[in-house]
Formats: sequence, C-alpha cells, structure tokens
Amino acid sequence: MRKSIIAFAAAALLVGCTGGKETKIVGNLKGFEAPDTLYLYLLGQQEPEKIPVVNGKFTYKVPTDIRQGGFIGNPGDYTMMALFVPEGGTMKVSFTKDGDLQIKSNKKSSLTGALENFYEAYDKIAQEYSALADSLFKAGVITEANRDEKLSEMDSHYMEEVEELCTKTAKDNLDNYVGLNAVESFANAAGVSKAAALVRMLDPSLWENEGAAELKNMVDALQATAEGKDFVDFTITQPDGTDVSLSDFVGNGKCVLVDFWASWCAPCVEEFPFLKTAYREFSPDKFEILGIAVWDEPEDSRKAITEEGLPWKQILGAQTEPSQLYGIEAIPHMILFSPEGKIIRRGFSGEEILDILDKYVK
Repeated sequence: MRKSIIAFAAAALLVGCTGGKETKIVGNLKGFEAPDTLYLYLLGQQEPEKIPVVNGKFTYKVPTDIRQGGFIGNPGDYTMMALFVPEGGTMKVSFTKDGDLQIKSNKKSSLTGALENFYEAYDKIAQEYSALADSLFKAGVITEANRDEKLSEMDSHYMEEVEELCTKTAKDNLDNYVGLNAVESFANAAGVSKAAALVRMLDPSLWENEGAAELKNMVDALQATAEGKDFVDFTITQPDGTDVSLSDFVGNGKCVLVDFWASWCAPCVEEFPFLKTAYREFSPDKFEILGIAVWDEPEDSRKAITEEGLPWKQILGAQTEPSQLYGIEAIPHMILFSPEGKIIRRGFSGEEILDILDKYVK
C-alpha cells in the first residue's frame, strides 16, 4: 500500500480486545531481503511487539478481535507495513512481486481483505481527483480567476464518491473494524456532523474502543449543542487564577457571538475584520462578542489580542474543554446565542457573520 494510505490508516487504528481465541500470523518472506525484526502494533498498546525473523520466517499469535485493527512491519519503511484485522484462523505474511509487505487471511470472506480493498478504492478516488485537477490546470480550464469555484465543484463530486464508498463499506461491516474505519475515514474527510448517521448505525460493542468512543462522544456533543438547544456551560481558570464561565456572558439578556479561535490559526485571523465590523455596528446594549482561545497557550493568545487590536472580552486557556462539549472539529468556529442562551446559529464565517447578525440582533 502507498505511504499516504498507511499513514492515514495508522492514525485511525483502535484498541479493543476479547479473550479466548487467537489469530496465528505466519511469515515466509522470500524473494527479497528480509529484516531481522518486524514490529506488530495493535493500537492502544504503548509499545509495539517485536517479532524475531529467522531466515525469513516467523510465527506469532495475537488475540482474535474483529473490532480491532493493527499493522505489522517496519515503521521506518512504509513499503514494509501491512494492515490487518485479527479475525481468527491463520494469516500469512509475504512479499509482493514489488517487494512490499502483505498479509493475507485464510478465511474465504476476509475482513483484512475488505480493509485493503477499502483503502485501495479510497486511494484510487483521491488519485483520480488529483490527476483531473492537474489536467484541467494544464488545459487552462482552471485558472487563477476561477480556481476556487472550479475546485469547489470538484470537491463536491469527490466527496460524493468518498461518501458512497464509506457508506457501503460501513453498512457491510457494522460490527467490525472495517466498518468503523470506513466511518472514521468519512468523518475525517467530511466532518463528524456529516458522518453522524453512520456513527449511530455501528454496533454498540465498538464503543468499547477508545477511538470509537471519542467519535461517538463528538456526535453526541454535536446533537446536544445543535441549533435550538440551550447552551452548555463550562468554567475555565484564567492565568490570574480567577474562574470564568460561559454563563457569565451567555443567557443574560444579550445576543452573544462566541468566536472559538487560536493565535496560530490563520483562518481565525482572517475572521477578525468581520468581527471588528460587527463590534462597531451593533449596539452593546443588545449584543456582544466573546472570544474563547482554544488549543493555545495564554501568552500566545494575549500577544495576538494585542497585535490584532481585539477589543472584545476573552476567555484564555480554554484548551479542549469547549471543543469537546460543543463538538468543535476545527477553528475558527462561531456560535450565536440568543438573549435567553439558546443556540441560534453555529458554524458560519466571513460575510455570513454580518448577514446573520442583521437577521437576529434586534
């Protein structure tokens, strides 16, 4: 498999274990120089397991668990890594004709094979998209003037193909790692909110995995803080030792626009001119802006506030708590709260800010 696919998959691997049955992994590496040691990861482990390779051969056993993914190989060489699902029976490790490492199950309907097919299909979609974009640039169909519009159209078609692939793979594998990985792949590509329906279709036993539980928690947070819901409060200790809560600002008779941002986030900085305009144009008796610095060091946030001349109030050092409570996947992220503390709108930016405020701030 290609480096991009292996790297993406490795980040998504999860831990989950059931006792009893074992999966036997047998290596017979011929045709190319075999390493002296291979590493086996069942993610969630702090350290990989080392497998000695003698004359190209080895045998190893791991607990069988179709909810889990793993890979075997050499983490320093992406051609020497193979993904698998410990699905029982015997799995054979060998070289491909190109010298890449591969692992195959002896099962007729192999989950490991399904996982490999999924990543090959996903990689094919990405390569076709990239090749088409390159050809359209060279042909002059995409220019600097229409670049954003044309790429947006292409992105839409690309995401439709990704969604179709991930949805089919997930529905065929609702109780195992292949399905879970397809859902995570779609969530990474399109956002957790768009993957929420697929997340809820998965077998509940998968939530025992830490990574899967995080995905479900994100979906639950998005549902709990959807438009029309009451605000969810949190309290953050400030650098001076005082505690500041969201309820100190929200639900107190004014519309409040909350901007979740960080000093290192260039798109966040691009929103500041729109926020400054809103700050000037809307009455402070009916409206205020609150900045909440997340995933950022307080001293870096302070420096950016000074350099950018941000006049509105701020909560510093919020880190991950607000993003977990509100299901925030990326910043900047805007939420407009009503005077009573209900969520009016969320996830808007740019010129939308002023349009939305014109509509809701009376």
